[in-house]
Amino acid sequence: MNSKTSVCVLLVVALITVSSGQKPSKPHIVYMMADDLGWNDVSWNNPDMLTPNLQRLADEGVILDNLYTMPVCSPSRTALMTGMYPASVGAQHRVFDGHRPSGLPVYLPTLHQKLKEQGYTTYHLGKWHLGFCNDSYIPNSRGVDYFYGFYKGGMTYYSHISSESGPYARGDLNGFDLHEDIRGLRTNIGGPGVDGVYTTDLLRTKTLEYLDNHNPSDPMFLMLAFQQPHSPVEVPKKWADMYEDTVPDLSRRNYSGQVTIMDDYAGSVIRKLEEKGMFEDTLIIFCSDNGGDVLKSASNWPYRGDKGSYFEGGIKSAAFVAGKGIVKTHYRSNKMYHIADMFPTLVESVAGGSINHEIDGINIWESLSTGSVSPRNKFLITVDEDIPEDTTVAAIRSGPFKLIEGYPAFRKGLKTFGWYRASVNGFEDTTSPIPDPLTTQKYLFHLPSDPYEEVNLAFNPRFKFVVTYLSNQLEEYRKHSKPALWPEPDMNSDPQLARNHGFWSPGWC
Repeated sequence: MNSKTSVCVLLVVALITVSSGQKPSKPHIVYMMADDLGWNDVSWNNPDMLTPNLQRLADEGVILDNLYTMPVCSPSRTALMTGMYPASVGAQHRVFDGHRPSGLPVYLPTLHQKLKEQGYTTYHLGKWHLGFCNDSYIPNSRGVDYFYGFYKGGMTYYSHISSESGPYARGDLNGFDLHEDIRGLRTNIGGPGVDGVYTTDLLRTKTLEYLDNHNPSDPMFLMLAFQQPHSPVEVPKKWADMYEDTVPDLSRRNYSGQVTIMDDYAGSVIRKLEEKGMFEDTLIIFCSDNGGDVLKSASNWPYRGDKGSYFEGGIKSAAFVAGKGIVKTHYRSNKMYHIADMFPTLVESVAGGSINHEIDGINIWESLSTGSVSPRNKFLITVDEDIPEDTTVAAIRSGPFKLIEGYPAFRKGLKTFGWYRASVNGFEDTTSPIPDPLTTQKYLFHLPSDPYEEVNLAFNPRFKFVVTYLSNQLEEYRKHSKPALWPEPDMNSDPQLARNHGFWSPGWC
């Protein structure tokens, strides 16, 4: 070997050694958010579920048994991304529909933007669902450097198509919804190599590509907004077959397969972080955006209710935190947290930033990391009373009590307010009597003694003072709530218009 070759080899070895030893100035953050995952659909709550990668992380960290979200997609994502109760910003009603000209208000800085201020490179894979009718709403305009996913609430897993009503069926407006946005360059994704490929395979490949190209010394925020297990219940057969001997019902088997392929995607990311020497410097948070959709084979057992309801099954999330900075580990925490709390916690305590505007979230880092008492003892669940043809409801959690006034769901068509086991033979309805929600307009539960909300205390004279006290608190929240963002549909959103090229696209509001 000549001297020039020797010098080159030594330089390469030196560079590799320095690169592998580099540490980020701040922890990497990976936030994994499942979509419509039931409480009973993860292995730490149900040993029949196959989620070994998530189970490993949960075992090494802290399982959060009392993390609350909103009952549906956009409101939960609003709370996470802004630290605000959705009612505080007008995002409390249903979701940001793809054919309505609305989105997360642009005056609100997002979690991506606040972390970018602290030097983070930001990635968002999967679901957005915070509006896209205007360029100011799309991910690259909200602090995301690299986005690969879908703007709306869901799409079919193989054709990547959605209608104005979602991925459930064709409607009046139908189009593709898969995009890659990189620092201002927006690309619609379709054609050979994409069409007919299961979405998770596309997302996994792109995630690993982004990670391969990321410099480990640069702090990274990676938002994995999983599509699973949101309906439609579609999954490659090999994943459903893992439950062939234990789950006779085909729909529940396919749903379970969706959860397991999501877990495998998470495992791929963890292995890549380990390969790149980033894992030990990474904080990982996992939760669902809301409860599971029991009519689509999910289960929130033993909690009451369904996705979309304000009972515990609709708003209590299967969740954990693990990794960098978590000092007390290997236990289950029953401390009260709200998804809005993640915003100040990550911005201030993990990234070292500051928040100079009023928010609803509370910094819970000390409690999360050390197991100390949570600073949160109450939260607004919702004030959603502007669209009475859909619903009229307000709710609050305060100390041990929870009060719901009005219809206990985000829309009046929802009536799955019972207790639903993980079915192995199709959807199993509750055997417990349920009062008619149209005539029972008030619910009070003492959750420490009645976690499954079986005893309504609202009309018990002994608790009249509690009802009055919580109603007065709700009235204060009403004074500060914003009118719901719910404009009329706009047909300029039609993906089939020439300018949209068959895709759900911005530029029409």
